[in-house]
Amino acid sequence: MKHRIAQEVMELAESETLRIAAAAKELKKQGKSVYDFSVGELDIPVPMWIRERIREALEKGLTRYTPAAGLPELREEIANYYNMLFGTTIDAGNVLLGNGGKSVIANFIRTIIEPNDEVLVIKPYWVSYPAMVKATLGKPKFVEPQTFFMPTLEEIDKTITDKTKLVILNYPSNPTGIIPPKEYLKKLCKHIIEKSIYLLSDEIYIELFYDERPFSASTLDSEYVVVANGFSKMFSMTGLRLGYLIAAKEIIKNTAKIASHTDGCPNSLSQYGVLGFTKHLKELDETREKLKNRLNICKKYLKNSNLKLDYDPSGAFYVFPKLTDKRDAETFCIELLQKEHIATVPGSAFGDPFRIRISYACSEEELTAGLEKLVEFASK
Repeated sequence: MKHRIAQEVMELAESETLRIAAAAKELKKQGKSVYDFSVGELDIPVPMWIRERIREALEKGLTRYTPAAGLPELREEIANYYNMLFGTTIDAGNVLLGNGGKSVIANFIRTIIEPNDEVLVIKPYWVSYPAMVKATLGKPKFVEPQTFFMPTLEEIDKTITDKTKLVILNYPSNPTGIIPPKEYLKKLCKHIIEKSIYLLSDEIYIELFYDERPFSASTLDSEYVVVANGFSKMFSMTGLRLGYLIAAKEIIKNTAKIASHTDGCPNSLSQYGVLGFTKHLKELDETREKLKNRLNICKKYLKNSNLKLDYDPSGAFYVFPKLTDKRDAETFCIELLQKEHIATVPGSAFGDPFRIRISYACSEEELTAGLEKLVEFASK
């Protein structure tokens, strides 16, 4: 039987990062020793206090529907968290919880994008942005910065048309780990919203920085600014699926309408698990220190290799080196997995066919051993 699948879905590609992670897991099932640098998932366990609160919530039977926008007390805590860190003046009405960052971003895009609306996406980009836009019948348009992944105002302006409705920024960046200077980002964000274009600032890695705290677009206090964030990266909760959106109350109200039909409500146990998270932010210092050490390991092994790290990453847990011999990254990554059992993601998934993404979210031992083999393979 030939199923009649919607054309826009037929044209979508599977998430390349999840596809490669699945291939790596299959090799492990076969008894192979695999170095998995593919997925953005910390090896650090979920903090004990979250596990204990989830257990308590389960024992109390707190497994029923919550409000579609999330628990009011958690929405209030998230608002206070941003107010405390970035000097914003938001409240619970500016916050929408959802089943992971992907869910809240996709539901927001559905809320504002109509067929043929254009969305500017900066290369290299997180793999899911273009797919989310296409799924709403919008059109992704790509900006390719000439200077270390940071677009100039002129490069943005060249891509904007009268159909442009949204620009998506993601810093600290997946796949590069770059954090642009605060003044640069502030100027860029202001330039976009002054054109009455929505700005989606994906800040899922904003707690994973190794120098000064990154800029948040929330500080601009504009009806056109929408912030996406979540608990997956900061507290290693990738499978527990809890993200949130910060936006004008009208945006939150209308995005919550969609969420009420697509999600029903955010995961109740995860919400109860993270209540009180602002009391535990100091614990992230240890996570940042571990990741900084791992980044230094990456820099050490990639230096003078055929994988050139030609910029200075300072956040998230990725590096995005360039293949110096101009080999096709997709072929390189396939052969690397097949021959050496090292899983990485080709840059083509992010809009750059001559780079690969390496996630250093694994242990230092695995990272060191895997990078030794990776650098040797790249030299052949």
